[in-house]
Amino acid sequence: MKEILKKCRRWFCLQKRWRRIVIISGAGLLLAFLLLCFWLKYWYVLAPFNLRTRLAIDKLALSCYNQPVCHEDCFLERERYRQIIVTAWREPRWQEDTVSRLINENENECLRLELAELWAEEYPVGSWPKKLNDYLTTADGGVLERMRLSKKLEYLDGGLEKELMAFIADQNNIISERYEALQLLSQNPNPSQIDFYFQLWQIDPSLKIKEQALIALSGMGGQSDVLAGDRLLKFLDFLRQPSADIYLKKTVVFLLSDYLTVENVRSGLTEIFSDKAVDKFTRTFLADILDIAEGLRPVVSAAEWQEYSENSIAAQSLE
Repeated sequence: MKEILKKCRRWFCLQKRWRRIVIISGAGLLLAFLLLCFWLKYWYVLAPFNLRTRLAIDKLALSCYNQPVCHEDCFLERERYRQIIVTAWREPRWQEDTVSRLINENENECLRLELAELWAEEYPVGSWPKKLNDYLTTADGGVLERMRLSKKLEYLDGGLEKELMAFIADQNNIISERYEALQLLSQNPNPSQIDFYFQLWQIDPSLKIKEQALIALSGMGGQSDVLAGDRLLKFLDFLRQPSADIYLKKTVVFLLSDYLTVENVRSGLTEIFSDKAVDKFTRTFLADILDIAEGLRPVVSAAEWQEYSENSIAAQSLE
């Protein structure tokens, strides 16, 4: 009988122990399930911007890198990423993250320019963080990098433009970078820079730089200061020179075509057209803008035009 009682007590103790194990295991599983639910809720409900915004930024950067030329499908894809990023900017920490990317010149530049364009649409200049303003207005970063960014931000700064002009004028800098800087500078016509462009056309050894300087002058929209002083005479003398580059002559002709109503411009160009010593290409362009009758124009063969086109300044490298 005692043996039976002992076995019963042992059996009941075993049952209690198993119940305790089952209860503890069940509580552990329930706790793990609750923690999993909290984690999922945090990432997909409480903090939707953390993962999605990071992915949107990374995918936008990848799209920029893989597709520098963006067409319709690419544009629609990027637009989805942009919307996620703009929504995330409701949180200050994502604004700070974006500003840090904007001023980091080691960041994917295409991404920086995309973010800059978005930033300009959302925030007026006066509301920008100090470190973004400081980056754009101080010489700590590269002048080209800051100018590219400022264009996308639609931010004009006289100090930055002066830095860019000094960069362009320095012939020790890489010619391709000087050329790009000149293109960036000339995107916003500024009459106070007319003399700079004119001097650049006269003294720079690079035909590419000379041509872009003339294009910048053409972009002044008929500003009379372009021909102020002795500039008109120098333009006309250049067209008469047999040794002058015939492609630059064409650009000068098109520049002066905006000023035909200005005193001495039409008469000066007509005189040059009448000079048979002037090359036939320049005289042909002059005939176009002066409306010279077909029978009075110089004859240029198709083969000559082909050769002319193949050797244009635009076809030349920047090396």
